[in-house]
Amino acid sequence: MDSEKKRVAIVLKFSLSFGGGGEHWIKKVAQYLTQNGYHITFFIPDIYKNEKNDDKFEVKYYYSRTVRIFSKLNLLNFAWPFIFFNIEEKDYDIVYIPSIYAIRFIFSFRGKILLGTHDYYLPNSIISRDIFLIFPKAIIKVLNRGNVFVHAINKVIYEELKKYTQQIILAGTFPFNIPENLRFDEGEKFQILFMNALNKRKGADLLPAIVKKLNSFGLGNIQFVIIGRIQGKNKSLTSFLSHLPENTKYLGFVSEEVKEMELSRSSLFLFLSSREAAAPLSLMEALSYGIPVVSVWKPLLRLIPEYYFHKKICVQTDRSYDFIADKVLEFYYKWQSNKSLYKQFKHDISYLSINVFDQAKLLDTTLKMFETLISNGSTKL
Repeated sequence: MDSEKKRVAIVLKFSLSFGGGGEHWIKKVAQYLTQNGYHITFFIPDIYKNEKNDDKFEVKYYYSRTVRIFSKLNLLNFAWPFIFFNIEEKDYDIVYIPSIYAIRFIFSFRGKILLGTHDYYLPNSIISRDIFLIFPKAIIKVLNRGNVFVHAINKVIYEELKKYTQQIILAGTFPFNIPENLRFDEGEKFQILFMNALNKRKGADLLPAIVKKLNSFGLGNIQFVIIGRIQGKNKSLTSFLSHLPENTKYLGFVSEEVKEMELSRSSLFLFLSSREAAAPLSLMEALSYGIPVVSVWKPLLRLIPEYYFHKKICVQTDRSYDFIADKVLEFYYKWQSNKSLYKQFKHDISYLSINVFDQAKLLDTTLKMFETLISNGSTKL
């Protein structure tokens, strides 16, 4: 290892091959840090030793009984507070963990540690939100010490958490894929895309009723595309996916090439989460591809610029298939009445969003975050 390089350890609870938005973001950041003279080491649970990991980076495997148990119970999303293993602090300038809940690391690790807020959940219900966040807020406030820093991935989180710690730094996330030379070809079908994990929290349980409702209008040129892994047990959703209507495709977990193709074909994006991490990359990606959004996730109103709602790029509605179907029809009739205008509408959304979620600018801000924290522990960029 080059001793002159700055050394960053990144601790994950999933494999690098896991297709979540957070993993994509982490890999993009690691690649950018590497290009700028950093040595990156990923620490990954040893249960993923047989999975293909990115050979661009050094990968080390750690043993965690917690990860093994929670993985078997399909509860790995709740494992962070209990995960810990020894990392020699002298070997790394800083350790990055993409979770605000990594409490055992906060207590046990004495080197510089940077906690990402990628799992800072913002539910529709204020009560649920307080239950999820009261524990890490309390820990951060109590342990407001020099070696523990918090990476706020958007302004909402930054404003909330700076009340509890001054050791916080703002560096926004960005879509993994930014389209290049995107073609806006409005075909004969109005394609509605759902692209998320298929579980209740992500709103997948609403899909059967939404599809049934919209198909009841007898519109022959609507097509539904569903992308994502099934998580947990849901008999009605499983039955629906096994007996799909002719105008509905379920693609499962797809490659980046297939995902990009379906994004470029889509006319509308459904964002149906009731509780979501604070920077949903799938939604940013859809907007970057010029796709307008029907959302039921209330915190979205605070997370993206207001003009997305004023210009009807994003439309907010209640978590009811009737209300969702009504909003979908508004976009459908707009598309049906003038496809060339809708094509221009998508072009304008893409141009706006690529500038709002400026990947190059945000990567540079993230690089500065690591540089300032490693060099002098400053949270001012």
